[in-house]
Amino acid sequence: MSVAEVKNNLILKVLQTEDKAVLEYLTEYFQSLLAEKDWWDELTLAQKAFIERSSQQIDEGKVIPHAEVRAKMHELLNKRKEMADA
Repeated sequence: MSVAEVKNNLILKVLQTEDKAVLEYLTEYFQSLLAEKDWWDELTLAQKAFIERSSQQIDEGKVIPHAEVRAKMHELLNKRKEMADA
């Protein structure tokens, strides 16, 4: 896909959306990209520490697969719904 085609697709999507929150998010996102700032420098120390801890946990294999988390949440939500229906 050419640059012109990508631009046209983006323009069409922007014109078709009426969701103000999406448009505001896109505006902020483009502004941050064009500011040429490194997103890492914008994070708080707590956010950086959280990311570093998370990265270490991934390296150590201390993760739960996404499919497993979705299945567990589905199970919990179904139980909650059953309790509410009872």
